[in-house]
Amino acid sequence: DLEVRTNWTSKSITTTDNFREQFHRDLNTYYHVLFIISSIERPEEPIGFFYTTQYNPTDGFTFSTLVMTSDKCLNGCGAEAGLLAYRYLFQHYPLRKIYANIYEFNHASIAFARQCGFVEEGLMKAHSFRNGKYYGLYTFALYREKFEEVDRQYFCRYKEK
Repeated sequence: DLEVRTNWTSKSITTTDNFREQFHRDLNTYYHVLFIISSIERPEEPIGFFYTTQYNPTDGFTFSTLVMTSDKCLNGCGAEAGLLAYRYLFQHYPLRKIYANIYEFNHASIAFARQCGFVEEGLMKAHSFRNGKYYGLYTFALYREKFEEVDRQYFCRYKEK
């Protein structure tokens, strides 16, 4: 998926071979945790990915990114994958908070972040140029205590289904 590959690496489009080479280098140096997301119905077909970077156990934070293919963005798969990934991170690492940077045009992700308990910590105005326009970049943080509350509510609803 060209859109995902472009968003994942850089604004320049690379060949598939160059992408693979860069990805393998990044696995060893850049990513802290990396999950490939697929559906139960078709586990062999990736529909997104989640990763963390800049893991800092001393200060207790990491930065997270969740990307879904465009046809899966609004059907709840990304929300469920994000909740599972955040649960994993808080259970396995000494984190106080998880950051997420979200562009201001991504209204669905901003709504999801707020619904999950992320709090807005900042806005870098006119941060990135895309499609002929500058967009701001929000920084949100999900604190462990708030996530535990949200996770309990979600898990109870999920068990009822």
